Amino acid sequence: MTRKILTIFTVLIVVAGISFLTYHFCCYSLLGKRFTHHPPTFKELGLTKEQSEKIDSLSKSISEQLAGLRKTLAAERIKLANLLAEEKTNQKEINRSIEKISSLLKEQQEKTVSHTLKIKEILTPEQKKKFISSLTKYFCEGCRGEIGSEECICGKCEK
Repeated sequence: MTRKILTIFTVLIVVAGISFLTYHFCCYSLLGKRFTHHPPTFKELGLTKEQSEKIDSLSKSISEQLAGLRKTLAAERIKLANLLAEEKTNQKEINRSIEKISSLLKEQQEKTVSHTLKIKEILTPEQKKKFISSLTKYFCEGCRGEIGSEECICGKCEK
């Protein structure tokens, strides 16, 4: 009985932690500081009108795809919460729900990376360098916020 309670508590904490980090990753670090570096903006890259139009079209498409994924992910998290709330827990169902959530997160990441690669194809070599550099700094700062450390892990952050 104690083992079941501990398992349920652990899964609940993990799901809550993942949800918290996912929600706050883009805006705040765990230390409560606002990120000083923002995700890459295309204004900084000096895009041509044609590049802007292509990227706008791609961005609209990915936004729609990710919105659907986020809804499915939210529904699966609610399902997991309901499974955890049941009097008699079903570990197999809980594990299936966790696998489904993991699969949806993987799909979300794959779509985001695919979108980024499509954007890279539109950019000039100089724009690509700026874009990837800015993206790397953004990710590094996000990771530093998540682990609660000021140590730069990308080697490109301002000191």
